[in-house]
Amino acid sequence: MKYRSMFLAILSGILLILIFPRADLEFIAWIALVPLFLAIRGKSPKNAFGLGLLTGLVSFLGIFYWITIVAPLIGLFILAFYLALYIALFSFLYTFCTSHITHHTSHILFAPLLWVALEYLRSTFLSGFPWA
Repeated sequence: MKYRSMFLAILSGILLILIFPRADLEFIAWIALVPLFLAIRGKSPKNAFGLGLLTGLVSFLGIFYWITIVAPLIGLFILAFYLALYIALFSFLYTFCTSHITHHTSHILFAPLLWVALEYLRSTFLSGFPWA
């Protein structure tokens, strides 16, 4: 079961890469997070954080591969890790909060609200990073 969750988290990261112009498969954006939701379903917030971090690392390493042209490879890993923390925080907060919400319709409404709030935070916090 652990490997299945890790596979789903990695798959979600790959799907997030494919929605960007290089692959030109933006229609995948509608389903890119589904594997992550399947991976974190029923997990503890701590495990969900780890799976979200894995998804974020895979996606941001693939999206910002070009950073190595202007910065050392370690810069790419530091940037990817920092940005992956937002997806990890999303996974953590989603599992933590939805474990306390009993109505499933609220889960559907809570996920986009949380995602957009964290995207906004990422684009403004410490002068922000609005790319990707």
